[in-house]
Amino acid sequence: MSITTLPEDHPAAGLSDDPVGLTAVDFLHTVCNERQVLAAFDKYVGDRYVQHNPMVPDGREGGIEYLSAVVDSSPDLSYNPKRIATNGDIAMLHAHVAGLS
Repeated sequence: MSITTLPEDHPAAGLSDDPVGLTAVDFLHTVCNERQVLAAFDKYVGDRYVQHNPMVPDGREGGIEYLSAVVDSSPDLSYNPKRIATNGDIAMLHAHVAGLS
């Protein structure tokens, strides 16, 4: 699923009008700021999930387990997107992330 607009009060509102970038930034907003890892995966991640962190296994389960642990151990975690760049189906995000434990 991809999205085409964000609510005006969304932290990334106005940064991009590309659905790929908006989808990526909303995924991370849902995980980090709303602390809803499973909801983010259910909404945006398909059956084939490739994790680029070599310490985390590929697949939904590995991503959910890892990101849930990060969120659970970081009560002050926040994600504030600053720039979104896209090229086809690839999104690159620049953000300020704070509160990682």
